[in-house]
Amino acid sequence: MLLWKISYSKLTVEQAEALATQLRRHVDSGRVSKMLVDNKDLDGVFTKEVNQVWEDLMKYMMSTGHLQKIACISPSVVAKMQVDRLSRQAGTFHFNRAFLNEEDAMAFLG
Repeated sequence: MLLWKISYSKLTVEQAEALATQLRRHVDSGRVSKMLVDNKDLDGVFTKEVNQVWEDLMKYMMSTGHLQKIACISPSVVAKMQVDRLSRQAGTFHFNRAFLNEEDAMAFLG
């Protein structure tokens, strides 16, 4: 399982793209089947442009066939709703969901 912890929401598109590239490399290795995104300490919400980077990343991760599930721990109900909305827009909701605590996220990951 890959754990990605992020707490800074003021990312530029360039920073988000660099992070997305790193995550793609991990997924492309074929050694990662599940991912836990720990956003519980996130200090705000991402811009629309950065959200587009994340949506594209979700689509890519689903298309590889390597990842079975992604669970995201959100800091608030609003942030959870944002992640779930992005996941629905990307067509990945069946495999990428947001939760408010680690226990529920781990249960989803199995």
